[in-house]
Amino acid sequence: MAETIRILLVEDLPTDAELVEREVRGGLPGSQILWVDNPRDYLAALNTFQPDAILSDYSLPGFDGMNALLLAMERMPETPFILVTGAMNEETAVACMKAGAWDYILKDHLQRLVPAILNSLERGRQRRARKEAEEALAASEGEYRRLSHEFQSLLDALPDSLTLMDKDLKVHWANSAALKLFGKRKEGLIGHRCFSLHSQGAEPCQDCPVTASFASGEPASLVTPTADGRIWDLRSIPLRDDHGEISRVIELGRDITEHRKLEAQLRQAQKMESVGRLAGGIAHDFNNMLTIMIGYGEQVMSQLKEENQARSDIAEMVKAARRSAELTRQLLAFSRQQAVLPQVIDLNKRINSGLKMLKRLVGEDIDLHFIPAVKLDMIYIDPGQIEQILANLTVNARDAIVGTGLIRIETGNIVLDESYCTFHEGFVPGDYVVVTFSDTGSGMDQDTQQKIFEPFFTTKEEGKGTGLGLATVYGIVKQNNGFINVYSEPGEGTTFKIYFPRHRGSAGGRKEVRMEQVSGGSETLLLVEDEGQILAMCKRLLEKQGYRVLAAGSPEEALTLSRQFAGEIHLLVSDLIMPHMNGRELYEQIHGCRPGIRLLIMSGYTADIIAKRGGLVEGDHFIQKPFTNTDFIGKVAQVLAQGQNGEGLPSGNEEGRHDG
Repeated sequence: MAETIRILLVEDLPTDAELVEREVRGGLPGSQILWVDNPRDYLAALNTFQPDAILSDYSLPGFDGMNALLLAMERMPETPFILVTGAMNEETAVACMKAGAWDYILKDHLQRLVPAILNSLERGRQRRARKEAEEALAASEGEYRRLSHEFQSLLDALPDSLTLMDKDLKVHWANSAALKLFGKRKEGLIGHRCFSLHSQGAEPCQDCPVTASFASGEPASLVTPTADGRIWDLRSIPLRDDHGEISRVIELGRDITEHRKLEAQLRQAQKMESVGRLAGGIAHDFNNMLTIMIGYGEQVMSQLKEENQARSDIAEMVKAARRSAELTRQLLAFSRQQAVLPQVIDLNKRINSGLKMLKRLVGEDIDLHFIPAVKLDMIYIDPGQIEQILANLTVNARDAIVGTGLIRIETGNIVLDESYCTFHEGFVPGDYVVVTFSDTGSGMDQDTQQKIFEPFFTTKEEGKGTGLGLATVYGIVKQNNGFINVYSEPGEGTTFKIYFPRHRGSAGGRKEVRMEQVSGGSETLLLVEDEGQILAMCKRLLEKQGYRVLAAGSPEEALTLSRQFAGEIHLLVSDLIMPHMNGRELYEQIHGCRPGIRLLIMSGYTADIIAKRGGLVEGDHFIQKPFTNTDFIGKVAQVLAQGQNGEGLPSGNEEGRHDG
């Protein structure tokens, strides 16, 4: 079915209109023709008739063809407009064509009208098709630009450096990370050879992955350090053209410096965990055996005269046992499994009280100065761990000083903000108490500083150190949510800075009982220990001090003795972890019937085992196996003299950190 062509005819003479209509219908049968002869009907027809073509006379009363053309161009610029006139000079014809007329036909040549209409309609279709194509192309280009911008933004958002290079290693494209890496603007990078930008050299870098990909046709990689100390992982991916030839290579560069640091930290943590598991696995049995060796050794020594050679021999045995106990204690400390009883302390007072001992460690050739801060904040830590830290750092400093020298200990309050912690890995913003420990020793290079906190690492001669001193310091600091930094240069001495979280509150602590004042007593003690040899040794030692001892090898036996004994029992001395019932649970049962009884817990287990199975609580008195006879007797006297509430942990502190 032929398409109906709608034609609007503008003509003031009916006879001419009839001639034009006859000509059109003859050549275009089925056409729909609307004839108008005034401006009002013409405008209405433009809006309602929507013609496919407009045929207009040029000379109209009060309304000419040029006006009709301009109105059509305003409302329907894509509709063909053909002038059909009796006479038109060339100048007018040119003006009309320039104004937008598609053609003009003289009335005495109407045989040209139908071909002119068909030609104009075809030109109109072509023009519309071209416009649609142009619009589609413009839309496509806009979409391409949008997608290109989004893709470029995506690549620029990547933290990895991306560059596109040719066989001559010239950069053809780069993302923002690459521009930042090279420190260049795009114009300073594109078109330049990558190696001239990296190292200002004239030759490609050794083992260049881009060169390797061009040579092999396969992806390549290289891990390399840069002059600024960073470590980069470089990977190249070849791109092929339509002929299968490698035309470009993409190089991806990733800064893996922090990743390598984290890997090193993980290896260190795994190493510490492994040694910690080993230490924890043997600690209980090892500590029990050492307790027996030290206890019986000291008892035998007390029965022998000074000049007896056997006394000297046994003294050496006890000394070796004590060194073994210290080694175990250090292993547990650096692996953070040491059982601790933290309390709120004044660090200045603790350091002051230990200066005499520290000065004995360094000898007369080394000066030891302590510079305490005014109004130092409190910290929450086991006082014994502070002694361990100071002793290990002092011995380390002493061994680093040749001849005379100086060790300086300073304290202070400090606030670590976000900006500081950003550049100090592992640090957390907050209020801290800092201990600065400096010496004028030989100092350390960077390689040594990277290893000093590793267990068993030492720069000392064989037999001069265990390599656990600084590892112990590190473990204690971490166990107490602190941080440690070291600053050193070869020949310039070393400074350690240790940060402990500030504790809000007043100093607690335990009233010290001087061991030389301990003289035993006559109280009744209930001693509970499932290790037979330790039970016998402790019973013998306590009875020698004048105490009455009820000895039990199990919690069940202890409950029976408590029920059967008619007199007062002043103190329960119990192993913490035993079959069926731990020492604290035993105390709770006995305390229900004997509310005045006090408690001293002893254990050779590590902190994690104690936390899971034993559970010390605030106010408990605790002694870690192995212990010397003097320490044990002193602890018993201390508990009896001060009472459970007088000497135990301060109440309401820090979520039970007592159990390590």
